[in-house]
Amino acid sequence: MDSTLFADRFVFSSSDAALDLASGRRVTVKRVAVADRSGLHRWLRRCAALASLTHPLLVSLVDYGSAGRSEHFEVLDCARCGPWR
Repeated sequence: MDSTLFADRFVFSSSDAALDLASGRRVTVKRVAVADRSGLHRWLRRCAALASLTHPLLVSLVDYGSAGRSEHFEVLDCARCGPWR
């Protein structure tokens, strides 16, 4: 089975699940399309706010950033995801 390294930290072994090499936990990587500069700023503020939240009932935002010139990503901690996608 082929594995793919993404953002120097996440290894994909299937299409929707990845392994976070920093923590050893399963994560879900969500790709995000941002239309323009103002949309990018809103998305960055949203991600910064979500990354700062901690609560046992919330799915944690582990990482976020750019993937190339026009694509962005969010990484969610699967340990608390359960059946949620």
